[in-house]
Amino acid sequence: MKAEELTALGQHRMAKAFDVMLLCALVGFFTVIPHVSRMLYMGDWDFWVDWKDKLWWPIVGPASALLVTTVGHYLAWYYLRLPLGATFAAVFVLIGAWISRIFSFYGLEYYPLNFVWPATTIPMALALDLILFWSRSYLVTSFVGGFLWGFIFYPINWLMLMPFLQPITLFGKTFTIADLMGYYFVRPQTPEYLRRIDEGTLQAFLGQRIWISVLMAGVTCTIVYWVGIGIGKALGVMPLNKVIRQT
Repeated sequence: MKAEELTALGQHRMAKAFDVMLLCALVGFFTVIPHVSRMLYMGDWDFWVDWKDKLWWPIVGPASALLVTTVGHYLAWYYLRLPLGATFAAVFVLIGAWISRIFSFYGLEYYPLNFVWPATTIPMALALDLILFWSRSYLVTSFVGGFLWGFIFYPINWLMLMPFLQPITLFGKTFTIADLMGYYFVRPQTPEYLRRIDEGTLQAFLGQRIWISVLMAGVTCTIVYWVGIGIGKALGVMPLNKVIRQT
């Protein structure tokens, strides 16, 4: 082979190796960083079935999940014009969460997996990418997709949560299946504050406090969407543009 062909072949192999390294880095970033973010902001609301309350979990859950997901959403559209960034991030966030649940909560402490399942954001991520693909506008996506992200987070995860909120009677007391599991699997904290929330002033709205939380989640996620875009621009666009200008 000629020297030019050898050089081109070497460059091609280096480019493929760089693509593989970049893909591995992205997978690691969207698996580890969002999981750490969920641990910091959602904490016990995302860990335990009996802690998934109707006031704060529907607000904090989608907002913290959207922050890092928007980074992948923005970078995939900015560099590749592919409406797949949010879906890619949501899938690997869920994979990372399940790895943590299986090897930490179940593997080390033997908590049942149906007691520690993580919330999913894949349907909202699909909607977010699809709205950006149709509108090609971050403004439209923030108002429609961001609001939709927060609004449907609780209804989607309700399908998994609903069986654990069925009422049961034991020893003359009535409570939910999730409460019963919490009594048998004792943790350092106790979810007593959830019962105080259920008796709070939001009950004045005809008992429909969950819809107030859901609407608030939609408004919050509309703002969080722009925060995520700012983080993506600061971490993924501005440094690369600076390097290109210097070279």
